[in-house]
Amino acid sequence: MIFATVVKLILWLYCRSSRNKIVRAYADDHHFDVVTNVVGLVAAILGDKFYWWIDPIGTILLAIYTISNWSRTVMENAGNSQQKQNFKHIKCYNMHIFLLFQILNNT
Repeated sequence: MIFATVVKLILWLYCRSSRNKIVRAYADDHHFDVVTNVVGLVAAILGDKFYWWIDPIGTILLAIYTISNWSRTVMENAGNSQQKQNFKHIKCYNMHIFLLFQILNNT
């Protein structure tokens, strides 16, 4: 996992300076992978070594980061304001489902 994260980091640094829109989209994807890998790995290690609850907190933070990251991407690509309004409702619904799942999973 560490090797893959280092490779993704190098690819992100390389792709982010490109003028090509598609290559910059790859840079965004590499950046997302680096962030999620680092946070996931750190949370797992800290949860194992110190407090058990650090790992689930890291998972929740990653889920929120993922939802917001991809929500932003969809909003950037959404056409008219009605589509954006519909997406806001879907995002809110998905967040509620996620939180309900987390609550039920921990009881």
